[in-house]
Amino acid sequence: MNLDFESNRPELLHTLEDVIRIFMPGVKFASINASAKLRIHVESNEDIQVLAQLINNNCLEEKIREGYHQDEEPDNQVRRLVRLAVYQLLLKKTGGPGSPWGVLTGVRPTKIVHRWLDQGRTLEEVERNLIHRYTLAEEKARLLVQVARVQRPFLLSISSLKPVSIYMGIPFCPTRCVYCSFAGEPINRAGALVPAYLSALREEIASVRQLIAEFNLHVQAVYLGGGTPTCLSESDFDGLLTFIRESIPWAGVREFTVEAGRPDTLDKTKFQIMKESGVTRVSINPQTMHQETLDLIGRKHSVEEIIEKYYQAIEMKFDINMDLILGLPGETPDHVESTMEQMAKLKPDNLTVHTLALKRNSVINRERGTFRLANSKDAEEMLEISRKKAREMGMYPYYLYRQKNILGQLENTGYCFPGKECLYNISIMEERQTIIGLGVGAGSKFVNSQGQLEDAVYNPKDIIYYLKQLNLLTKKKIDKLVSIV
Repeated sequence: MNLDFESNRPELLHTLEDVIRIFMPGVKFASINASAKLRIHVESNEDIQVLAQLINNNCLEEKIREGYHQDEEPDNQVRRLVRLAVYQLLLKKTGGPGSPWGVLTGVRPTKIVHRWLDQGRTLEEVERNLIHRYTLAEEKARLLVQVARVQRPFLLSISSLKPVSIYMGIPFCPTRCVYCSFAGEPINRAGALVPAYLSALREEIASVRQLIAEFNLHVQAVYLGGGTPTCLSESDFDGLLTFIRESIPWAGVREFTVEAGRPDTLDKTKFQIMKESGVTRVSINPQTMHQETLDLIGRKHSVEEIIEKYYQAIEMKFDINMDLILGLPGETPDHVESTMEQMAKLKPDNLTVHTLALKRNSVINRERGTFRLANSKDAEEMLEISRKKAREMGMYPYYLYRQKNILGQLENTGYCFPGKECLYNISIMEERQTIIGLGVGAGSKFVNSQGQLEDAVYNPKDIIYYLKQLNLLTKKKIDKLVSIV
């Protein structure tokens, strides 16, 4: 449907779009052939007043009036109240159910929790604010507070030490999974680009190495992601890890993760290469423990391979993360229950539970009609099964994020056993540490001396374009890094 928008603050439409799409997923904002009009009027004088009206055959309206809060920037408060008015208006119009996350629709909902904690608020006050100001369901507010409590010591140590972390991306995979939109090409199709790409990545690493030495930067975590780095040949993989090892000052590095998501790319030799190169943490990602689903989503390995490679990694004494996706095509809560029971037997150090998101460039989104996906009710049940089982295993949530077009308006949660938190995951989500991103699709986050995100720079997702623009991309990153150190 088309929805016309009218306001004395027209710039507010941008902040309302994701709230409106909770209730109207396919809405387009256009005055031509509009089915209804959304009218917003804002006054901000001695207090803030918002009037939201939805006009079609009749007129529904919602009014909110609120005094200014000392712990909230006035412009942010206006945006929140406008979102809240529209959210409550559409609840009236549609009869619900809304979202368990209320009007807190961003990717990183824990950031606001840490902001309040920085201001001296108690955890109890934070939980109340989330419920009353943002209409979060009580269980989501408790979850955010629980995650923030775990993260807090790590973030406070970051603010005192000012370390950086480094991400490097390998944009090749054995095959393309139907749910994926990450920068990555099947290596059997794009393999001719591997030598040039690895050469360019080494150039980026070498440029950053010089800056790290010049400014005596402390590197805390290193993450080699993708794609699937372990799909490289043994010689290429060994050469890259050796170069990384020789390029980074290793004394302060507390964690080195390799995304080895596909068990069919692993063997004892590659585990040995990782061990000798100082890798401490490996991601082996089943996504599900059901063979029919693995076949359907394009993963050319067996459940047995997952288990075999997991135990090889255990034998080499790596910390292990395993990723799962809830709501994969054809799966039901019973499938998730079975997968979680197998996770309980394996007991990985980290368990990252994603809710399926329909990403714009994924096969599953482009061909949505050919896949049977879980509804919101089943997605919620799957999430509750995973949360309950993780708790029974003795794990707790330590990081969380949300995505657009995620089933049931839900979330992705990382669980761990005590002392096994992934520092990189906390840092990338909370954006309080500079992260230098190298390679195709990598994002760099530049945090200033006050611990505030100053800028973000992203490398292109296209391999050939990245190769052509390498010098410009590297210079842009170096200039930005110099400006904050």
